[in-house]
Amino acid sequence: MTNPQHPLQKILENRIAIIDGAMGTTIRTYGMKEADIRGERFKNATKDLLNNGDLFSLTQPEMIGDIHRRFLEAGAGSMSSRRGSAVSGPTVSAMTPAGSALSPEPSVR
Repeated sequence: MTNPQHPLQKILENRIAIIDGAMGTTIRTYGMKEADIRGERFKNATKDLLNNGDLFSLTQPEMIGDIHRRFLEAGAGSMSSRRGSAVSGPTVSAMTPAGSALSPEPSVR
């Protein structure tokens, strides 16, 4: 009995794969301010939200879509979104007003 080859393994046999797309760095190039990440939904949040890039997928989906498009045009073969921040610190729900949980929402509309 043989194990089927993982799709990533096949990609790695044919080309170099970079797994980090520098999403946070790319978001910064858009010059967003605190009010931009808050939008209407989080305008009354009691904490600073600007450094919580995950929330931009909720309040600035056009920007996130544009970044993904640019990654694909640059040759990205795969990407993920709304996976949670890779750095230690508060979660998305901890950064929302009163620590309320967010209901699941699709990233693509």
